Amino acid sequence: MSETQQRSPLARPATAADQARRGPRDALFAAACVLVGAWALFQNFFKIGTAPILADEPVYTTAGWRYLYGKVSSPPPFRSQAATPANFEHPPLAKYLFGLAQRLSGTPADLTASRCVSAAATVLAAVVAGVWLARAASRWPGLLAAGLLAVLPQPAGGSDGRFGRFAMLDPLATLFMVLSVVLAWEWFRQGSRQGSRSRQPSRQSPRRWSRQPSRQWSRLGSRQSQLQSSRHSGRRAWVLAVATGGAVALAAGAKENGWLGAVGPVVLILVSAARSRRGSVIRARLAQTAAAVVVAVAGFAALYLPISDPISAIRYLVGFQTTHSSDGHLVGFAGRVTSRPPWWANLWFAGHGYGSVLSGFIVVAALCAVVLRRDLLVGWCAASLAAPFVFHCFIAHVALSFYWVMWTPMVLVLAALGVCEVVGRAARVRRWPVPLAAATAVALLLVPELEGVEESVATAQIHPVGPEALPALMAGHHLSGPIVSTGVAGWEYSYYLPSVAVTTSIREDASVPADTIVVAKPQCRDALDPAVRALVAVNEASGGVQQIYSDATMTVYAVVGTLKAPTPEQVADQPPSRDTDGC
Repeated sequence: MSETQQRSPLARPATAADQARRGPRDALFAAACVLVGAWALFQNFFKIGTAPILADEPVYTTAGWRYLYGKVSSPPPFRSQAATPANFEHPPLAKYLFGLAQRLSGTPADLTASRCVSAAATVLAAVVAGVWLARAASRWPGLLAAGLLAVLPQPAGGSDGRFGRFAMLDPLATLFMVLSVVLAWEWFRQGSRQGSRSRQPSRQSPRRWSRQPSRQWSRLGSRQSQLQSSRHSGRRAWVLAVATGGAVALAAGAKENGWLGAVGPVVLILVSAARSRRGSVIRARLAQTAAAVVVAVAGFAALYLPISDPISAIRYLVGFQTTHSSDGHLVGFAGRVTSRPPWWANLWFAGHGYGSVLSGFIVVAALCAVVLRRDLLVGWCAASLAAPFVFHCFIAHVALSFYWVMWTPMVLVLAALGVCEVVGRAARVRRWPVPLAAATAVALLLVPELEGVEESVATAQIHPVGPEALPALMAGHHLSGPIVSTGVAGWEYSYYLPSVAVTTSIREDASVPADTIVVAKPQCRDALDPAVRALVAVNEASGGVQQIYSDATMTVYAVVGTLKAPTPEQVADQPPSRDTDGC
């Protein structure tokens, strides 16, 4: 039942039979809430500090610690894309929260504490979306939307597990983006109530007013009550407009593109006002929108005050991001590596992250909402996706493999609405409505449930892999470096083995001074050095190296003799390695 239906004065009073049926249904819903809540906490927090790091996590956590202790100053004028220690290429809000979490944990650069901030933001975004949908539609679509947001697998950017578990900017931006869309909806609904009340004409003609004085005063009191209620709703609309602007400031303050989600809904608010053709409504909406924009801009600038001059920091941010967009960023996908991805790259990353089966479910369910409901709520969700879609597909020239994650909430809200609409229609058939609705719900939710269970199994099995496993492995085999490596990024060694020397090249005319060799498995964008692979092949055959470890990302060899450099012919005999391998 929708919010409007619940508040309708013509609604039939609840009977004893209705109350008797409501008891088991309420108990079932409460049990489902507990189950989904516990599942969401497990998916997002279990073994949260165990998964291998993503490239940007140490950057953000270190910057957050520096922010909190005032170890930053205003950035210099932008000249190149060289990263700054204070990470001024992105806004500061998420990093403030990372720094606060580290301070509460008492450990600088505490990655686990920072990840808990992101995981909490992911769960809160699901709660906000679920409560909003429960108010705007009904409680079951709200619960389903929250569950899809917090439970479904969502690997991106190389994450081992859900992307929302990692100390990245996007989970915080997602939370405030969802909040801005929800507040804009409440702002729109409040203003709509005000306009509808102000348009209600008097039902009493002047002549009948003069003949029925008692009714005159009764209707006059009712009219005064309507005007008072209209003024009250008008004040609330202004408050909600300002709150929407504040949420937009927080979304953009977490990540620079976080404000895009509110663009479509605000445009809908203005279009709705224009269609009313009432000057007072149009002027009120324009003024409220202007207030929201002012609050958003001022709030975004104010977030820089604790660490920098806002003007210089924002100029640096704009300079970095525009240069980044014009120069491009090397990404690998669909069997190719390019710095100029096509417009559909973000869609490919989303489909690849979810997998074909789950992607198909989400797309079909969302289309069911669009086709079957065709109401304002569906249009609102679609509007919140319009600006991000246009920007990321046709304006921005950079498409990293995790950009799509921020914009999934409203897609999943549409999917929840679509599933519940189909189940609701099945419940309205004449013959066996309850068994048919139950069977329909089970069939439609089979895919997300199985995918969620599979993600839970993967979460329970998270363990150190790749360079994260090297410190314990080397200590157990009494190895201290240097390391000869290929295919492993330098930032991973800097984080896990900061004091160990690592070389990625070998000399053909001398022995190689190392006690450990690490060869990564083929992965997108990183071609393996054939010289290092030849080094392993030559010395493994002669007994100079011995394999001591292998996982899905790398193989490790211990040097047990004198390493001999391979000859050019031996290097040439290695099978070719391309940067598109694994793409």
